[in-house]
Amino acid sequence: SVSKQFTALAALMLVKDGTLSLDDDVGRFVPEVGGGRGAMRIRDLLYHTSGIRDYGTLEELSGRLVTTMPEFLHLVAAQRALNFTSGTTHEYSHSDYVLLAAVIESATGEPFARHMERTIFTPLGMTDTHVGDGSTVVANRAVSHLRIGGEYRARYPTQVLMGGVSVYTSVQDWARWDRNFADGAVGGRDVVDQMTTLPTLANGDTIPYAYGLK
Repeated sequence: SVSKQFTALAALMLVKDGTLSLDDDVGRFVPEVGGGRGAMRIRDLLYHTSGIRDYGTLEELSGRLVTTMPEFLHLVAAQRALNFTSGTTHEYSHSDYVLLAAVIESATGEPFARHMERTIFTPLGMTDTHVGDGSTVVANRAVSHLRIGGEYRARYPTQVLMGGVSVYTSVQDWARWDRNFADGAVGGRDVVDQMTTLPTLANGDTIPYAYGLK
């Protein structure tokens, strides 16, 4: 979920340059979320107020893993209703930022991983950072381990979902990213300030979550 903040910055930069609006209907970019579910805006994905069910929960209920973007979009399209009317409630859902990556890809006309590299990682000098879309080998990757029967076994990630997960980075690059919150070199001071400000619901309640930053 630490990957979400990178996606949030990318979305806000597209809002700043006029490519997106926070009030754009998500279905305009991703038809899979259309079909009478009600208006769902870009801001609802950023704020976790979309009402879309968490794909992890749906995986458990169905007994099937969602590992690719096409599988995820098929899962979203199969949902006949939302958990609530978009924009009325804050409910953390991993689906929101995966869907936001699909929006960014559709709006820019370029692969999400390439867009992130071109607009954020490269300008910040984050040469060890990229979005794992399954197309490249990650050099020097550290993986987690599980203890099974007294043994430790490597646990390699199987997902190639993007937006909410799959950003690979290093400690040095993470420091470069952290510095951007101080100097706003990428995105600008106004966008960085927006990222670190808690948004509100339509009724005025403050949402305890800011653009991928908990």
